[in-house]
Amino acid sequence: TGFYIYFWLFVTIALILGLVVYLLLRRPQMRRAQFRNRSQVSKLWSTFVAAAIALPLIGYAYADNWLHFYTMSMKDEKLYINYLFPERTVEISNLNDLQVSTDSAVRKGAKYRIKIKPSSEKEYTSQLMNPEQLKVNLDKLNNSLKKMKQHNESLHK
Repeated sequence: TGFYIYFWLFVTIALILGLVVYLLLRRPQMRRAQFRNRSQVSKLWSTFVAAAIALPLIGYAYADNWLHFYTMSMKDEKLYINYLFPERTVEISNLNDLQVSTDSAVRKGAKYRIKIKPSSEKEYTSQLMNPEQLKVNLDKLNNSLKKMKQHNESLHK
């Protein structure tokens, strides 16, 4: 829920900022007295400038919230990675050469991400989490992978 609030708050601020810039460029009467004598800017140029201000902010909020997976689960010897927006699930079937690592960032203290790299596929990165969540999630993932490998070894004997 917090991620949705953060995202939509950021989008709202970006849109308001873009609208304010648009209105200042289109309506000279809304400008400070020393800038009112300048002519009105065209709709196209005003729209372009407003979009150039708002879209990078919206893009940042999207990338910060939604480009990283939120949950993962294992079933039938496959790893499922779930994203929230747009809602989608990535299925990783080849778990034999799966590389699991972590990455850190500093945001109000140390935060971490889990990185999953299947062989010959792109790397998948989780949302930021605190050190306690990282330990719990890594333990669960490693235990699941270990159980799956033990199960596969017992089948091949």
